[in-house]
Amino acid sequence: MNLKIMFRSGRFVTGLIFVLIVLGYAIFYPIINPTNPKQDRIPNPLYVETEKLRAYLEAEEYEKANQEIERLSEIEDESLQKILAEVKSALESGHIKKALSGAKQIKKTHPLYKEFETLRITLGFDSSIPADEEAARAELQKLTAHHQSVLAVAELLKSGDVSGIEAYTKEDQTLAQEIQPILESDPSTWAESAETLVKKHEETYKWVLEIQKRLDTFSNEEPLKALAGIQKTLLVPKNSPPSKTFPLGTDSFSRNIIVEMAYGARLSLEIGFSAGVVATLIGLVLGLYAGFKGGLPDNIITMLTNTFIVIPSMVIMILVSVALGQVRSWWVTSLIISLTAWPWTARAVRAQTTSLRNRDHVNMARITGYGTFHIILTEIMPYLASYIVMAFILQVASGIMTEATIAILGIGDPTAISLGRMINWALQYESVRSGRWWEFVPVALCITLVTFGLYLMNSGMDEVFNPKIRS
Repeated sequence: MNLKIMFRSGRFVTGLIFVLIVLGYAIFYPIINPTNPKQDRIPNPLYVETEKLRAYLEAEEYEKANQEIERLSEIEDESLQKILAEVKSALESGHIKKALSGAKQIKKTHPLYKEFETLRITLGFDSSIPADEEAARAELQKLTAHHQSVLAVAELLKSGDVSGIEAYTKEDQTLAQEIQPILESDPSTWAESAETLVKKHEETYKWVLEIQKRLDTFSNEEPLKALAGIQKTLLVPKNSPPSKTFPLGTDSFSRNIIVEMAYGARLSLEIGFSAGVVATLIGLVLGLYAGFKGGLPDNIITMLTNTFIVIPSMVIMILVSVALGQVRSWWVTSLIISLTAWPWTARAVRAQTTSLRNRDHVNMARITGYGTFHIILTEIMPYLASYIVMAFILQVASGIMTEATIAILGIGDPTAISLGRMINWALQYESVRSGRWWEFVPVALCITLVTFGLYLMNSGMDEVFNPKIRS
């Protein structure tokens, strides 16, 4: 077979260019852009810059965290500066927010609810009124003093001597209101009422101590919450349309589609090529042997071939794939495809071999004493070389299309990135329904380009080597 003859066909050359474009893209683009195609939520360099700050906050090293904020403040990025301002504010007032959450625990039915309402206001409960830490601490001292007064008055009530109560209620109107009903009741119930009053205040005073503790303790919770905003701001958003940074946009996993598609094209080509090699070899061996030998071997192989042709190959592939389960190897998919694709090649090669086996040069080789393998290899194969190449090209194209089909159906390795699997994800995450064309149109075009290119190559070779077409 003269290779130069094939390049006289415009179809073959055009198809070869299409295939080389996809092949070059699949091989060289991952080298140019070595981003991990399976990396979800791709971080940009600014996100990486904030990792030290996150580490310092998690370790509660606030001095170093403030130094890191000062360093990051020199980076000119509006989104980053907004986040840093929130983190810095959280560092300064995070403990106040924690204290406010404690102050909110007091129910409206409690006698001291109004006093705690004042505390909540000083801690910034009302967004229109700025938090005042000094006023909050003063309010806590007031509540603590009130609690101490309650304990002292309770002891007086239990002893029955109420002469010293006025000294406590004179400056504490809340206490006066609380014990007034007790004083007006039967003195025999004072001790029990005082005990009930103390229990109620002990429950409330626990929150006074907790709020005081939160005010005295710096917490990394609020700064880390503020810093978490970077995940939304500095990480690549999912389903983003094409942009200068991401020419084909991002998908539902926030992956760079142009990188993901390069790896997908590479895997689809690998599966198609290996399936084409195996299917062509199986079909070639069986077809040559059946066509040359004839008789019983021919009948058996022909029956086997016809059986595989009659049964839909897609049904066989689905059944085999389900039986194997989610096998995470591309070669398994390739093997399944090749085991269902060989019959047509075998049938065509058998027909060609049958027409060649009784020719003079083949009979001369038999008379000379050459064996079957030698005769097939030297006397028959050269006449089939162009057809074998054409069959191989068709098998590769069929392998790529078949892999895409079964991947779209969700069969095979769910973690592998192939062109078919990308379309499956687009369907699964409603990209088609939502109009996110960049997640499936480029992938479909890539499949179309490589398969159409292969079919053009086959058509071009047929144009050159088929005498009927050539004439």
